[in-house]
Amino acid sequence: MRELKAHRLTFAYGGRTVLDDVSFTLTPGRLTALLGPNGAGKSTLIRSLLGLLTPLHGAVTLDGADLSAMTLRERARALSYIPQHSRPAFSYSALEMVLMGAAGELPIFAQPSKAQIASARQALDEVGALALQDRDFRTLSGGEAQLVLIARALAQRAEIILMDEPEAGLDYGNRLMLLRKLRALADSGRTVLFSTHEPQSALTADEVLAVRDGSLIAHGAVKDVLDETLLRRLYAVEVRVTETAFGTTILPRMEESR
Repeated sequence: MRELKAHRLTFAYGGRTVLDDVSFTLTPGRLTALLGPNGAGKSTLIRSLLGLLTPLHGAVTLDGADLSAMTLRERARALSYIPQHSRPAFSYSALEMVLMGAAGELPIFAQPSKAQIASARQALDEVGALALQDRDFRTLSGGEAQLVLIARALAQRAEIILMDEPEAGLDYGNRLMLLRKLRALADSGRTVLFSTHEPQSALTADEVLAVRDGSLIAHGAVKDVLDETLLRRLYAVEVRVTETAFGTTILPRMEESR
C-alpha cells in the first residue's frame, strides 16, 4: 500500500494564506473525512495533495518521494481525483467516461483494448452502475454520475482516491449510497479521502482531518476527535453529539421556548 504525506504545507493566493503549515499522513486502507466549513481550504488542500498546486512552503510525498518530481503518468498510477462537478462538453457514454481512467496506460491515439473495456465494465459493475454503461453521461443524475466517476477511479487502478465534496447536490438516498460505496472502497484496501462540510457524513469515516481558516485543528480517529467542542470551533454553533440505537447522531441545540 502506498503512503501519502503532507509535510508542513503552506499555500497562498496573492497575499492571502489559504493553507498554513498543514501536516498529516493518509493511512492506507482507511476512509478519511476532510471536514470544515465552506472556504476553510479543503479544495486547495486536495489540489495540493494531487500536485496540481505548488505550495509556498512544504511538500507532498508519496512513499517518501517528492510528488512534484514525478511525471503526470506516475502520479496517475497512484492517485485518482474525483472532482465535485464533472460535466463534459461532449457526449460520452458512461462506459467511455470510465475508460478515460485507463487513458494513462495507452499510447497517444491508441484505442482501448478488449481487456480494458472488460475492466471498465467490471469497475461499473463493482459500484452497481453497469446498467448505465450506454447512457449519455450528461443525462445522469448526480448520484449516478458520482458512481460512474468512482468506477473511472477504479479503472485507473490508483490505490489512493481523493474526492472533493462528492455529496454536493445529492439527495438523501444518493448521499447514503455514495457513503456506503466509499466505505466499501476503503474496506477493500484503498486509501480514500473525501471532503465534506457535513459532520454527520464525517461520522462514517475512520479518521477526520478538521480544517478551519487554512489550519489543521484536529486529526485523529472519528470517535476521538469528532465531538461537540470540535464542531463548535469549526462552525461556531452549539450541537449535541449523542449515541442512539442507530449510531452516533449530531443534533443542533435549540433554545428552549420561553
